[in-house]
Amino acid sequence: MPGHQLRTGIEEVEPVDNGVETKLRAREEFAREGELIIRETDVSLLDSGGISFYQRVQGDRELVTLGSEVVERLVEEAEERGD
Repeated sequence: MPGHQLRTGIEEVEPVDNGVETKLRAREEFAREGELIIRETDVSLLDSGGISFYQRVQGDRELVTLGSEVVERLVEEAEERGD
């Protein structure tokens, strides 16, 4: 989806939700077909061991939550590959 990358920033933000241990926010700006696109993504590490992704792109929003079992499996797979 991204076109020409213009700017990217990542910051740690104070979690306001109960059950959130750590929260990072990424803001990306890029141009696609002459249009400025802004994408913001919040990634939260949950106390339960899960991960929550909340993404906003030009007003459209999507929330995805991965349970701790899925996160553990992804980490195991990455460790086995040496990633």
